[in-house]
Amino acid sequence: MDMKRDLERELQRLLHSRDVPARVADPVAAVHTGMRRRRRTQRLQVLSAALGAIVVALGASLVVSNRLADNRSQPTHPTTSTVQPTSQAAPVPPGFRVRDLSFISSERGWALGVVPCGTGECSTLVATEDGGRTWVLRQAPAATEPGEDGTFHANCDIQTCVSSIRFVRTDTGEEFGYAFNPGLAVTTDGGRTWTNQPVQGAVAALEAARGNVVRVLIPQGACPGCTFTIQKQAVGGSRWDDVARPTFDRGVSASLVRQGTRLAVLLRGHTSGGASDARSQLLLSNDNGTTWAQHEDPCGPLTPADEIDAIEVAIADGNGAVVLCQHRSGGPTLLRVSDDFGRTYGPGQAVPAPYTAQLVSAPQGAVVVSAYQQGSRTQHLLRTTDHGRTWTVVATQTGPSASAFLDFTTGLIGTWIGPDHQRLVRTDDAGSTWTDQPFR
Repeated sequence: MDMKRDLERELQRLLHSRDVPARVADPVAAVHTGMRRRRRTQRLQVLSAALGAIVVALGASLVVSNRLADNRSQPTHPTTSTVQPTSQAAPVPPGFRVRDLSFISSERGWALGVVPCGTGECSTLVATEDGGRTWVLRQAPAATEPGEDGTFHANCDIQTCVSSIRFVRTDTGEEFGYAFNPGLAVTTDGGRTWTNQPVQGAVAALEAARGNVVRVLIPQGACPGCTFTIQKQAVGGSRWDDVARPTFDRGVSASLVRQGTRLAVLLRGHTSGGASDARSQLLLSNDNGTTWAQHEDPCGPLTPADEIDAIEVAIADGNGAVVLCQHRSGGPTLLRVSDDFGRTYGPGQAVPAPYTAQLVSAPQGAVVVSAYQQGSRTQHLLRTTDHGRTWTVVATQTGPSASAFLDFTTGLIGTWIGPDHQRLVRTDDAGSTWTDQPFR
């Protein structure tokens, strides 16, 4: 800037000194005057050119400076193609097979599964924010599910192996997740990191909602013949409190379902536990898991000719409860519905032949079951709106395994993991119609 001011002063001096006498008597002086004039003109041209170059350079500098200032005040947003994917935004790995799901809203959910890994399978967790249309990779709990022979993957033991997940969002927006069965791992950041938690036994079932987490613990030994304890803690808590210890000592497995403050635990029995029958036991809570009422198997009286046992339970709208009942002799699956939360049940209605029901859920005004045909790789979703008197087949899928999951996030929105385990099947109308959504 000092050079510019010096050049401007010199230019002004030369401009003011441009006037010469109109008449020069001395020819030599005239020549000298012309030479001085040409020198002044040449110098003026040089100075003008230099000043012009400085002005142009300063103007360009100001333009660049202004652009930089604009960039600082209005940051640009790179397109997706310019952003390198990270491990937290990676796509679903090839060969992903889902084992369990958990949705905390119609859009936000997680899927726990396995992918081929060396000579075995490794646990994999993916998350969605658009109802299952697209998924991204998350950090999986460091374990996998038992194999078909009941043994665990070589990279984990009973304290770290998990096969199920449940997530819950707190009132402050935190997302807690619980990976369990038989071990237990917890995440406090939506599945980005996990911490294994010590368990005195095995976690058979778990549900989180309404500010607390309820789990069914097998405190000792192996099943059949095991016992169960129901425990509760606040979401994010560190202490589990016993809330029920059922008098049931022939256990083989347990399931837990909840809808709001109502919860149901089904304890399944087996004759290998030392009993003469395999009747189940049902425990119900109406106060967010604080107190529990113990009920005998709701699937009818035990007779010498035939035994019918409860195999699945669901909670329905209002004050309803639904159980699936299975003949040990191989007869049809029965559906029994209670309108007073387990105190009384209507007559058993048979799921139509040749189907055997496996899973049950109760969306708004209906009951949906996942059923299979003996010896077939094809499984079906059947729906009833009249407590099982009539049924409609609403979805079909073929695959090598049994259905893994059936549940409704709301009275209208539900998901099914059928026998191929590679796609989510979703409904938005209480199970009337279903749409396949591959994991991608």
